[in-house]
Amino acid sequence: MRATNPKRAVVEFTVRANGSSTYNIVRSSGNKSVDAAVLKACASYRWHPVTRGGKPADSRQRVAFTPGE
Repeated sequence: MRATNPKRAVVEFTVRANGSSTYNIVRSSGNKSVDAAVLKACASYRWHPVTRGGKPADSRQRVAFTPGE
């Protein structure tokens, strides 16, 4: 079993078919500054919707962010 990193924040983000996106912390790092930096980093990315059957579609992902890694 892998140890949990207490500074790791887990973000769930949704990229909609129109390219808009939303982000939510689903597991806090325990540090508000780290969590805010993670959300800021997510907002700085340019996300592109997945395609299904050749058409853009909504998708949801979870990503773990660990500062310094």
